[in-house]
Amino acid sequence: MDIDIYVAKAFDSAVLAALHTLCFGIETGEPWTPEAFAQLIAMPGCAALIATGSEENDPVGYLVFRAAADECEIISMGVHPRARRQSIATQLLSRMYACGRENGATRIFLEVAADNIDALFLYRNQRFTKVGERPNYYTRLGAARTDAIVLKRNLQASD
Repeated sequence: MDIDIYVAKAFDSAVLAALHTLCFGIETGEPWTPEAFAQLIAMPGCAALIATGSEENDPVGYLVFRAAADECEIISMGVHPRARRQSIATQLLSRMYACGRENGATRIFLEVAADNIDALFLYRNQRFTKVGERPNYYTRLGAARTDAIVLKRNLQASD
């Protein structure tokens, strides 16, 4: 899928919240609000990327990250369920790598649910490695809590 990626502004917070709800809200029961996204991306060092696709420029994915010192942290990333497996997440990550390098980052960290097999596969293919675990980190609506796997990736000049 051909996509465009742009840096989100405060007025895009409703788009970010809608995508987050489509990707995660139902299973967690705790979707992030537009106000939460607006506050987050207004913080120093935080940014959000939105991927749009199709002729209508529909939002199909997002990535929120924070840069501080020589590190970036991926706070949240999701791809619309109907647009998955079309390299959108890979393209969002590539754009974030470039943003990170521009801000002096040499490594990236993130947390992913231990039961999110598709995300773990993506991150493994992106050369992330496990550096820790947070027991019972994620809540699931009507299910047991799930561990978070902490992953790290070094940024290369070629990324």
